[in-house]
Amino acid sequence: MPTIDTTLDTRVQQSLRTCYESLLKSGQLLTKERLAECYALFRERFGPDKLQSLDGEILLNTIHGRSEEKDSLVYWLEFKNDAEFKTNNFGSIKGGNSLKFGIAKKIDAGEWTTGNAINPTILTTDQAVVEARKHRDQLLAAATALQDLPDIAEDQAYLALQKKLDEIAPDVCGVAWGHKYLHLLFPEKLDDFHVDLYQRHHLIKLLLSPVSSSGLFGSAGQFVRVAKQLGWPMNHLTAVLNERDGNPIRYWRVGTKLDKKNNSQDIWPDMIAGGYAAIGWPALGDLSGLLNEKDSKEKIFNLLNKEYPGEYNPSVASRKAGEIKNFAREVSENDVIFAADGMKIRGIGRVLGPYRFDDSNPEDAPHRRQVEWHDCTQWKLPVSEGLQTTFKEIKEDFGTLVEAERFLLEPVMKPSIVNTLPAPFNRFFASFADRKSTRLNSSHLGI
Repeated sequence: MPTIDTTLDTRVQQSLRTCYESLLKSGQLLTKERLAECYALFRERFGPDKLQSLDGEILLNTIHGRSEEKDSLVYWLEFKNDAEFKTNNFGSIKGGNSLKFGIAKKIDAGEWTTGNAINPTILTTDQAVVEARKHRDQLLAAATALQDLPDIAEDQAYLALQKKLDEIAPDVCGVAWGHKYLHLLFPEKLDDFHVDLYQRHHLIKLLLSPVSSSGLFGSAGQFVRVAKQLGWPMNHLTAVLNERDGNPIRYWRVGTKLDKKNNSQDIWPDMIAGGYAAIGWPALGDLSGLLNEKDSKEKIFNLLNKEYPGEYNPSVASRKAGEIKNFAREVSENDVIFAADGMKIRGIGRVLGPYRFDDSNPEDAPHRRQVEWHDCTQWKLPVSEGLQTTFKEIKEDFGTLVEAERFLLEPVMKPSIVNTLPAPFNRFFASFADRKSTRLNSSHLGI
């Protein structure tokens, strides 16, 4: 696999630099000197040489001591927040329970435990020491592997690193705290996104297709090269990405034509004109009242069978109920919508508002979401994902998601202009735009 080019789109570069200047002006970026102090302090307290020199209960408590004591490695990684060291400046690993570290000491009984929070396994102190040694040895092995990695390594080297760490340090390198430990030792070789979902999110927002679909280390080289291109410390790059990109989003494909019983009515012109995405099933009525219920899918399933008797077999009805539930409940603000006709993508938009029921024209598509549509030349999905569905999440092909983000940098469509025309003209306008963009771009899009 060749190294992926990380030369950034000029528009992306500009947005990053604008965000950087804002954070710098407001004092939200640590100086290079302060970063160096924090990394040196952490290495002095918990670096490989320090951990190698410890054993027994001292090692156990140095790595896994209770948070109330405020001096263990796991406390520094998750909670420490004082003038000496603010751990959230280096990526958060909060959430879950203390057994995410492999072992933990129960506050009430003072017993060491492992396993899961619902049914933990009690360990003797000697058994807990064995676990701490295992964690120590794996952290040291992983640190050696990172030390041997070149400062600017190709993607193949990072993918090989991921494979090696899976083999030599499986208990610490597949979890957030182990990744954060290694980042603090090698801050210019690893990013500080300690969940791979966040890594993929930020790479796609950079218009870079992640080279790895799983694991915390395979895609790190892409962040390293971006930081080098911009001339920033890794910590500054990730701070800017967190501020600019926000939390991970989801990508959804919505059909633009209703079913054959409605003569395959094309609602894309109405979606453009109204600034929304929509799906059919008008007889279900307003679903707002049941969206927060745990059995919402089951209730939609029952409504489908009641309002559209005999139209679906149980399997199809269950699938359709899931699609409707996802559209109404699972979509979040800032999620991205692909407006599709088969494999043809007609528009890309960003979700701006919650579910609403609106049976104004077109009355056959009353379930709606406010969407900001962007100018988009027609193109074909490279993979046939979700073609037999009305509404489906797209997540298998990173290239498709990157292409969507690229189109979101294009100007916003102006639905208000289209809306001033009667509905027949709206449809003519949209169909004309479709034909025009197809003629202009089919030569390189393969349409």
